[in-house]
Parts: sequence; structure tokens; C-alpha cells
Amino acid sequence: MIQLSKNTKLICGGVVLCLLTIVPAVLHGSLLNRWGTGKQLDEAGQSIKGLPTQLGKWIQVGEDDVLSKDVLKELAINEYASRVYSDPQSGEQVRLLLMSGQPGPLVLHPPDICYAMTGRQLIQKTPKCSISAGGQQHYFQVLRYRDGGAMAGEFYVVYGFFDGSEWNKPKYPRLAYGGNRWLWKVQVLSSTMAEEGEDIPAPARDFLEELITSVSEGGAVVTTD
Repeated sequence: MIQLSKNTKLICGGVVLCLLTIVPAVLHGSLLNRWGTGKQLDEAGQSIKGLPTQLGKWIQVGEDDVLSKDVLKELAINEYASRVYSDPQSGEQVRLLLMSGQPGPLVLHPPDICYAMTGRQLIQKTPKCSISAGGQQHYFQVLRYRDGGAMAGEFYVVYGFFDGSEWNKPKYPRLAYGGNRWLWKVQVLSSTMAEEGEDIPAPARDFLEELITSVSEGGAVVTTD
């Protein structure tokens, strides 16, 4: 059994609380970087800072949410976007949490650990689901939860990492990204149930396709130097 420190539990709670602020509304309608930070990390953060408020048909609703200073410090986040996007035609909503930072801290708090610490029940875990966008295949993990709170219901969390070349959820992220100078981590939450035979809810899949395409069309996130 994995033993989590009190501080880790607090950090997990902070990230999950930020993501789950939309759930009631939706249910209703390196290892620390061993080579320092520097230019690449700054550029990766600036790319998130400039994330469009409209991605295809998905339009941002309301203002960005704010992560606590403790969460930013523990995960070594240098920039992030935490916001809700809506499809005006269907009324579907998704919550995005996109973070940029040093690989080591970012991979230490996977959603399945954090959500478990907040009392949500994991009812389905799909290790790897593919999404085709931006001219290539990308892979994400999908977690399905049951929330037993006052606004009881089910929701999905689709998450993965971006290293500048592909979006992926490797089995061992610390080994895969430990030598990188920067990393993005994405979590997309949807309370729409996936259709039969599908692992990812349609709104989450469609939104991620638009996000990936937007990043691809925007060119390289960082320079190679």
C-alpha cells in the first residue's frame, strides 16, 4: 500500500478541489530538473499562458480558476490554465487543467492517487486510449469515478503528458520524462457518460482533438536550444 504524507494529501486535495468545482454545475447541465530550468521551461509556460479562450467550437466560460500557492510550489508549476469550456450548441461542458513545469514534481501526483484521497470511488480505469489529431496518434489514460457527495454522479478524468512531440501517458512517466527540461500535464474532466464501446466521453475526446490541433498548428512550443 502506498503511504502518503499529510502534505501530499493536502496537495492532492487542492488539485482535485480545483477540478471538481465544475462537477455540480456539469452534473446539472525529473526527477527535479537536474539541468536547471531556463529558456525552454519559460517558453513552455508562455505557450500555456497564451492558450486561446476558444478551441474550435469550445468557448471558455467564466474566468480562470486559481491554484493555491502550496499546489504551485509542490508541483513546481511555472504556468497553468484551469478553466471551463462549453460547446454553445450542445451545452456540453468540460473542465481543463493544463500545467507546465519540471517533469519530476508534475508526475508525482497522478489523478488516481489524488482523487482516491478525496473520497471519490474509482469504478473504471483504462490504461491507454488513443486520440488522432494533429496528424498523429496520441495516448491518454481514462479514469471513471463515482462521486458520493451531495451532487452524486459519475465523471471521467482523461489525462496525459506533452513533451513537445506527442501527448502520451507512459507506464512509467518518471523514467520517460525524467531527463526533460519541461513537461505539460493535462487533465480534462467530463460528466457526460461515454457511449457503449467507447472509453472516452465524446465531449472530452472532441475537446482534446481541438486542443492538440491548436498546439500542433501553433508550431513548436519551445526552442531546441
